[in-house]
Amino acid sequence: MDRCSVIARRADASTEITDLFAVIMEACAVHHAGRAYHEVVSEYAARICFLVNGTENLSRLDDILDVLVQRDEKHAQALARARAISRTKRGRAPY
Repeated sequence: MDRCSVIARRADASTEITDLFAVIMEACAVHHAGRAYHEVVSEYAARICFLVNGTENLSRLDDILDVLVQRDEKHAQALARARAISRTKRGRAPY
């Protein structure tokens, strides 16, 4: 998970970053259970949100976060911080 986070910091395209986020989510599910899982998901989702730029890319990421919450309502609290970061950045994005 940490390795994906490091790679995401160097990634050029947001599609690469969202793909890495998918890998992180899967790795979290495998290695963590229950509350620890949601805490780890929350941390990495927020990190990914800080890496993504541009209104369109942030909108795509926000869509991904929304789908995760729809699939599992327990993600709502875990992803609240990431969703707030994404929406705030989208509101401030100059493009």
